[in-house]
Amino acid sequence: MQMLLRDRWFSKQAKALQDGLYVTALSILRNESDAEDAVQNAVMKAYKNLDALSSKDKFKPWIFRILKNECYRIIKLRNLSLDDEIEIEDPHSDIDHEQNMTVWDAVNKLDRKYREVVVLYYYQGLKIPDIAEALEISRDNVKQRLSRARKELKSDLEGYYG
Repeated sequence: MQMLLRDRWFSKQAKALQDGLYVTALSILRNESDAEDAVQNAVMKAYKNLDALSSKDKFKPWIFRILKNECYRIIKLRNLSLDDEIEIEDPHSDIDHEQNMTVWDAVNKLDRKYREVVVLYYYQGLKIPDIAEALEISRDNVKQRLSRARKELKSDLEGYYG
């Protein structure tokens, strides 16, 4: 009985984060099929290692850390070039499509380490301590990367928004 409750809880959590995991993987890998593979592999690894989760409230940063590691494993295995451009749309945005694509394009132009924190903070709603845990970096480093990313985005978007 306990196993059934555990499985239901996991399924509910994974389903709730599915879109966010995909957008995050896509922002790192820049390839739809690789992003799908990364999400699927991360969810399977999380399920297999669910007993390693220290507390249920840490599930979100924990699974995003697993996803990040899976994305980097895929990059390493397939020698992907992160400079290839693809157009993607954040499904959670309330701004119009043109603005959405402009902002998302600017985010995709960021260096990977800045793009990661922006996606996790603004698109996935993770807090700084959770991002630090997911990326295995210090909180100060997360803040520094967010600050530098904001400066780059501001500079890149000034021409568009005036």
